[in-house]
Amino acid sequence: MSGERENLHSTNNQGHDKIFKKRLTRRQALSTAGKVAIGVVVAGVVGGVGGYLAGSAAAPERTVEKTVERTVERTITRTETVTVTGTATPTVVTTPAPTTVVTTVVTVPAARFEGVELTAATQTGPYIAEPLYHWRDAWCGMTGAKAVHVVEIPYAELFEKIMLDLRVARTYDIIIIPADWAGDIMGGGYALPLDDLIKKYGFPAWEDIVPTVREKILSWGGRIYATPYDGDCHIFYWRKDALEVPEYQDKFKDQYGYRYSIPPKTWEEVLDIAEFFNGWDWDKDGNPDYGIAFCFRRGSQTPWYFIDIAAQYTVMPPEVPGKIDRYRGIFYFDPETMEALCDTPGWIEGFRLFREMLKRAPPGAINWSSGDLRTIFVSASPSCAMAVDWADIGVISVDPMISKVKDKLGFSRLPGAPRYYDREKGQWVEKFNQVSILNFGGWVGVVSKWSKNPEAAFHFLSFLASPDIDIHDVCEGVRKTGRNPYRYSHFTNIEAWVKYGGWSEDSARAYLAAIKSVYDDPNALTDLRIPGQPEYWDALDIAISEVLTDMRSPEDAAKWVKRQWEEITDKRGRDQQKKLYREMLGLPA
Repeated sequence: MSGERENLHSTNNQGHDKIFKKRLTRRQALSTAGKVAIGVVVAGVVGGVGGYLAGSAAAPERTVEKTVERTVERTITRTETVTVTGTATPTVVTTPAPTTVVTTVVTVPAARFEGVELTAATQTGPYIAEPLYHWRDAWCGMTGAKAVHVVEIPYAELFEKIMLDLRVARTYDIIIIPADWAGDIMGGGYALPLDDLIKKYGFPAWEDIVPTVREKILSWGGRIYATPYDGDCHIFYWRKDALEVPEYQDKFKDQYGYRYSIPPKTWEEVLDIAEFFNGWDWDKDGNPDYGIAFCFRRGSQTPWYFIDIAAQYTVMPPEVPGKIDRYRGIFYFDPETMEALCDTPGWIEGFRLFREMLKRAPPGAINWSSGDLRTIFVSASPSCAMAVDWADIGVISVDPMISKVKDKLGFSRLPGAPRYYDREKGQWVEKFNQVSILNFGGWVGVVSKWSKNPEAAFHFLSFLASPDIDIHDVCEGVRKTGRNPYRYSHFTNIEAWVKYGGWSEDSARAYLAAIKSVYDDPNALTDLRIPGQPEYWDALDIAISEVLTDMRSPEDAAKWVKRQWEEITDKRGRDQQKKLYREMLGLPA
């Protein structure tokens, strides 16, 4: 999952179920879910990763016998054959399921980091934190490390507490952070450059990582500072049993005078469709249904949802794909002057339409976080015809313990706009514009420059990012991993989504095609990644909330947030911020 940027269920914050008897744990499942213990064979996974990470320094292999146990939320009724690979002769283990416990023989490389203890910090789980618990003992067993301690911090406090540790306490070896914080953490000199470690150890299937992530998200100033952990972008979702019903399509045409597109082409079209489906029982379950599910809550992830709309009216398409200049491919600041663009007509239109979107959502939606909209949309409580989110909705939609919409969803890039504003000429251009957005940029793994065990920290992050490991994390939605696709192999290995995630092949292909279309777009807009990003974002969040509550008009909010951004820029040094912003955009200093 793009990782869930915040907790979906706060009740999951305490307690872990054992999945290895050697204390390999995972986050608790949903408290309401039925649970059944099954045996899980991890030998093939660990053995395969050993091959990726062994390197020339690998010592003679060893054989480790483990009893593996895992608690999941549904009964699995298949039999799997897993081939255990490594440096020795492969072993084939057949695992019947369901069962209670399975003893496996795991062949892994000898220890490299005997007795080492690491501390990794990230947001409160299950999302994003879960894989650290799930895989840490497997890595310790493979390398001889003693432990990986996980520190969970509520998302609202994560930036402040991580920066405090980096500046003062210096206790964390690893931080799993939003890529947006690159300016403060990478640009601020707190992250260890990884280029030399990659040369020494290699990195598992580096070229398999999509170029947008590899070249834009993991790097800063021409050096590599992070390992991939989660790929993130927003996509558009719709209920097929709403938008694709011929009777409803005909009724819509009668009322609005045109037949809507599937998927909707523009946000204006989305507003019409949402208005049409709002407030009546279109799914015929006896309850009123609604038009759209969005994140609107202050202090949540609302700015990213606002940008989904505003960028379509603001970002002029580059004349040459991928080639940004002062006016084209730009959303946040003028790269020549560092003037904030928040009061331009495209931003104002974004504020206006975002307020209209709230009117077509269920009562109380102004209090929805991204976690809320996800749960509500997939559980159909109430039913909403459309939604926008990271890839998380797709993963949760196939979880039988939550979802009522499995195989009922359509997936696409974000809708565009019928026009965009040309800042250079100072006028609207009446031409369709569609902007892909790498919202949030994903979560990345960073080694603190203060780590006493930087090689072990890098090795653990590489292990988590290896294809044999991360394919499970991105597919197995029932675990609430928070990891979403970022490798080519994640998009092509449809069998894994069917086998591990419970997807139908058709739905998996459609879902992955929508996400990949964003990564394939050379003009995809990246998030703001300069120092002070959380401050800029908080000001925008306040402005959005005041528009939604009618405390400010879209025009007033745009002017206010521009003043705030200008003050933040001046406080941090305009010339330095401009230098880093241009660096972020790939423009010469």
